Amino acid sequence: MRAEPVSAPLLRDVVERWAASRVDISEATRVQHRSSVGAVVAALGERPVDTVTPADVAELVATLTAKGRKRETIRKAINAGAMVFDFAGYTGERNPFRDKVTVRLPREDKAELAPPSAEHVLAVHHDAF
Repeated sequence: MRAEPVSAPLLRDVVERWAASRVDISEATRVQHRSSVGAVVAALGERPVDTVTPADVAELVATLTAKGRKRETIRKAINAGAMVFDFAGYTGERNPFRDKVTVRLPREDKAELAPPSAEHVLAVHHDAF
């Protein structure tokens, strides 16, 4: 008699087990993790954990970017997803959230700061003495 192949758990179930296992964190961190991993669960939660690929994660990044999510919000979601997959035993190259070739964060346009004028620098310098 052949044994039935064991199917991998759904990602949402792994997320729940991971969150319950995090007894080492503060309540504020727990809330932040819940928020960060929420986007991952919304997009990929019904998939068996072993079927999620780096391309799926890259698509998640593109979706979050299109929804107007900020770069750091997306980074937190990707980091939370990576922790979940590490927890599930998908470490190193097997972790689709850690694939730096396929999974890239959106470009962030930073505002350039205007340096103070010489007049301002001299005024501050003069007032200091």
